[in-house]
Amino acid sequence: MKFEKFDWLARGNRPALLLAMELLMQSGRGFVQNTEKAEIIGQLKNTAGKLIAETMLAEIADIAKELAELRTCKLLEYVKRSGLEFERPGSQEPGVCPICGGKIEYEDGMQFEDSGHWTWKCPDCEAAGKEEYKKVFTKHFEVIDSNGKPFPAPVP
Repeated sequence: MKFEKFDWLARGNRPALLLAMELLMQSGRGFVQNTEKAEIIGQLKNTAGKLIAETMLAEIADIAKELAELRTCKLLEYVKRSGLEFERPGSQEPGVCPICGGKIEYEDGMQFEDSGHWTWKCPDCEAAGKEEYKKVFTKHFEVIDSNGKPFPAPVP
């Protein structure tokens, strides 16, 4: 994989890239290189298949196979050059989508004295959720991606 593709994934399909990197780190380079794509997809289905569409699982497997061809030092160089953060962008910042880091739009508000929440939608990745406030912003919750799936995915 060339850096340009890695950088494009880091900016345009961050969830697939991060899941592919997670697969690579957990399963190991040798496993990913020497295992058929269908078997990798099967393994992904066992861990997250109910939350991720089949086409996305195939894309994650393809990305993982490409990443497995890189030497570790090259992969780390790509991560550094792309500015890829391993924490979700804007994971707990008011007005910032916890999935893609885009600016969120508020759909309705709740007037409050001490606490409350605002419902929001992200025009960039179409995620939706609520911002909680307790006198000040505290966290995002009930976040769903554009397919209506919970984010982050529950751990089995």
